[in-house]
Amino acid sequence: MNQDDAILKVIKKLSDLGSYILTNHATDQRIVRGMSIQDVEDVLCNPTKIIRTDVINSISTYKIEGGFKKQRLAVEISGQNVVIVITAMD
Repeated sequence: MNQDDAILKVIKKLSDLGSYILTNHATDQRIVRGMSIQDVEDVLCNPTKIIRTDVINSISTYKIEGGFKKQRLAVEISGQNVVIVITAMD
């Protein structure tokens, strides 16, 4: 299993347990982009690939794609305990 697969597995596991939160920005962008909360949950529980990883100040942000509609989110994993949704993307 490569590193991307391992990260996607953690995102799925935490999300399946309901261990995720959306930032205010993510909530706003979800609405602007016409994504329902179910769409967000679908991406988190069914991630298919990491599009890009950005590391700033030792914090990794993963741009992921997934779900039935192949939508995209930017997420961070906090302490292997919770997925933080940073934004919804086109």
